Order: sequence, then C-alpha cells, then structure tokens
Amino acid sequence: MITAVVIILLLVFIALKIPIAVSMGLTTIVYFLTLGIPLDTIIQKAFGGVNSFEMTAIPLFMLAGELMNNGGISNRLIGFAKAFLGHIRGGMGLATVLACMIFGGASGSTLAEIAAIGPITIPAMVKQGYKRNFAAAIVGVSSELGPIIPPSIVMVITASLAQISIGKMLLSGFAPGVLIGLGLMIVVYTISSIYGYPKDKQAKLSWKVRLTETKNGIWALLMPVVLIGGMVSGIFTPTEAAAVAVLYGLVVGLFIYKELKVKDLYSICYRTLVSSAGILFVVAMANLYGYMLTRQRIGNFVADLLMGFAHSPYQVFAMLIIALIPLGMLLSSTPVIMLVVPVLVPLSKQLGVDPIYFFSIVTMASLIGTLTPPVAISLYLTSQIAETKPEQTFWAMIPLIAVIYAAIILCVIFPGLTTWIPNIAYK
Repeated sequence: MITAVVIILLLVFIALKIPIAVSMGLTTIVYFLTLGIPLDTIIQKAFGGVNSFEMTAIPLFMLAGELMNNGGISNRLIGFAKAFLGHIRGGMGLATVLACMIFGGASGSTLAEIAAIGPITIPAMVKQGYKRNFAAAIVGVSSELGPIIPPSIVMVITASLAQISIGKMLLSGFAPGVLIGLGLMIVVYTISSIYGYPKDKQAKLSWKVRLTETKNGIWALLMPVVLIGGMVSGIFTPTEAAAVAVLYGLVVGLFIYKELKVKDLYSICYRTLVSSAGILFVVAMANLYGYMLTRQRIGNFVADLLMGFAHSPYQVFAMLIIALIPLGMLLSSTPVIMLVVPVLVPLSKQLGVDPIYFFSIVTMASLIGTLTPPVAISLYLTSQIAETKPEQTFWAMIPLIAVIYAAIILCVIFPGLTTWIPNIAYK
C-alpha cells in the first residue's frame, strides 16, 4: 500500500510542476514520516550520496567547460574542422559534427556544446544556404555527443546512482560516441547531397592553410586526447582528469590563446558554483529517493515484472528503450536517469549482464529526452539560436535522432562496444 502511495504522490508533485529533485525529496519525507523513520536519516542519506571524492568531478568538469567556452577553444575547433571538411558536400555540417565530437571529449555537457558551437556554426550554415531548421538540427543532435563521449557529467551521475565504477562508466561512451558521430556525418552528407548544401561550392583550402588551422587549434585538439588518454592509460582517475581539464583550460585560455581574462574568472566560477550546486542537489535527492525504493523493494518488483514478460536481455532492452521514449518526452535526461536508474539496479543484477553495459545503454537512451518535445532543452535552445520554430527543427532532427537509436541497438547487440575500452583501462 505504502509503495503505491509514494509513487502516486511523486507523480502528483511532478504534475504540479514542482522540480523533480524537490518532488523526490518531499515524497521521501512523507514516506519517512509515515513509517516513523528518524528524520536525521534524510540528512545522512542525502549527504552520503554526494560526499565522495569521485563526485567532485562534476563541478570540475563544469568549470572546465566554462573555461573552454570563454577561452577560444571552440572557435579553433571549428576552424580546424572547416579547413579539412568545408569543401565537401555538406562540409560545414560535417565540420559541426566533428567539432562537437572533439568538444564533447573535453566538456561533457550538452548545453555547453550548444552554447559554444551553435552561435558560430548555425549562422555560417544559414549563410551557405542550409535551411535554418536543418542547421539547428545538426547542432542539437550533435550536442548529444557531449554527455556520451568521455568525460560526461551524466555518466558520472548514472554511475553514482547505480553504485558502479565511475571510470568505467565514463569510458563506456567512447566507442558509441564515435559511432554516433560517424553516423551523423553520413546522414548530414546524404541530406546535403539531396538538397544541394551548400548552395555555392566552397573552395578546397590548401594544405598550407590546413596546417595553419591545425597549428592554431592544436591545443584545443589535444585536450580530449590528454583527458581520455590519461583515463584509458590509468595515469589519472576521472576526478583527477577533471582537475587536469580545469588546469589545461585555464592555461590555454589565459596564456596561449589569451582570450580568457583574469577578470572573467569570477563570473565563470560563480556560474559553475550555481550550476554544480543544482546538479549535486539533484544527485543528493536521487540517492535519498533510491534509498526509499530499495527499502520498499520497488526495484525488485519492477525487475520481476519485466523478467516475467521478457525471456532474454535483448527483449528487456527493447522494452526499456520503448518505455524511455514517452518518459523522455516529459522529462529531460537527468530527471529520467534519476527516476529510472535506482529502480533498474535489481534488474541489471537479475539479467546477469555487465552493469557498465546495461547502464550505458540506459543512459544513452535517456539522453534523447533533451531532443523530444514537449520538454526538449536542446531543441528549444538550438531553435532559438537559429531563429526557427522548434517543431520545424524537430522534424529536421528525426533522421539524425534515428542514428542515435541505431547506435544504441548496435550496442545492445554487441556489448563490446561499451565494455571493451573500460575493460582495457581497468584490468
């Protein structure tokens, strides 16, 4: 009885448009009061969810992303990508995808990518004759590479809630991220060929110019190499990688590109403080909510229910992916992960599959929520930058979103895509 009550209560809070983290906290408080559990347990469980060395990676990666946005790194990534791909059919679109892939290997945030890449590439594509909705669609979907390719703030949250290795979870997204990036390039090239983008043929740049752009962007290009390479080789942990990212972004922005000013650091740190505090509060409430689910064995009930209908891991994944589609239409990725990950922990154990493999699939499927209306932060932001209607942008996104689903299906069929690199790094 109490299980049904707390679930209904959570849904009521969400329907009243109370923030998801606050809804979880209020539901858990009601649960504790009903059962007479000491309220100091709330503080212990909530604080315990974020009181770890690994969780400091979240504010550090967010700070690194802010430093990149203000330090000239995004401009040089785009210049490098355009120099090599700009003359190809759909070249600016291809350059945008490549820039997002590289930027994603350094920032780990969807909105950071859109804010850094969108204002530069969308006007450039529109100027070359791309339809505004297609230009916005390319940036919006490509920005999802940020939370897939390591480092990834979302992957850190998932690993924390599922109580699995953060390092392995981060690295699980590398191969799928590259696969998605290549798939997006193929689709962008195909659509551009059909519609003749760009309208005016772009000149092929000389190798001298390409070398100059590579030289200008070398420090930006090396950032993801240092971070991912350091984690794969075991030189530093994910949290240490986040600290390295901050130091790297600071040095490059201040002393090499010289676009980052000392006077900007206060506002950068302030924005990071506000954003990371919000995320850590969300994580704390999600851990509290997870404790309630575990105590009521709701996760075990869901696992038994799904296993009663499905007779193989493939069927379970199919059901999960289908279930996450409508959920993603109502909530963005982080709230979806907060809701489903604690519930699915028992299911991952019953399936007997690698939890890194299981939760990387769940996380990637959850990320599409930022693109699907009515709640679609990436969709609205890119549409605002492109000055186009969100519904028009969404229709242009559909073939690109299909690439992400195709990549997820491949990862389900071939688990090694998500586990191979983590297993190499963490033998």
